[in-house]
Amino acid sequence: RIPVLPETVTISYCENDNKGLAGMPVGVEKESLAIRTLNITKNIEHTITALEFERLVPFTKMFIKQLGKSLNKNVYVFDPDKYFGDVSSEVSYYDSNVPNCYKQFAEFVNKMYDDFAAGGYDPAALSKYGDYVCVVAGIDKFKMLLGNDFNSLFGDLVVKIKAMPKMYFVLVDE
Repeated sequence: RIPVLPETVTISYCENDNKGLAGMPVGVEKESLAIRTLNITKNIEHTITALEFERLVPFTKMFIKQLGKSLNKNVYVFDPDKYFGDVSSEVSYYDSNVPNCYKQFAEFVNKMYDDFAAGGYDPAALSKYGDYVCVVAGIDKFKMLLGNDFNSLFGDLVVKIKAMPKMYFVLVDE
């Protein structure tokens, strides 16, 4: 068979190259037709961006589906503008009551951090936890919804997450 770049790259096209968080497929190189991957564990935060949000939607839906296949409900998607509702069965999806849902997520992260601290900041103290990815779609609207609590709920949480090797953020915005 002669490899050919498909008109539309689908999840099934990349599925054999999915190595979980250490090698999440994100596309196909035009020249070599090699599957390109992203190592999510390399940084605690990754950004998906374009000039127009609508152009992000098809790629981000596939990306969230890939995350869901790897982590199931350990992917939290906060989507106040309801762009990614059709992936809700594969992840923990929140498009309404975002502030309260995020506060519950923050409580979970704080409990995880407390266990980490009680274990002497040893990664082994987190062995009962899986890996988690939090996807925030539209950071400005998300920030507005959290209001005055944004710095304490997001900024303080990021500081704790930096120390733990189990939690990652993906920010999606134009």
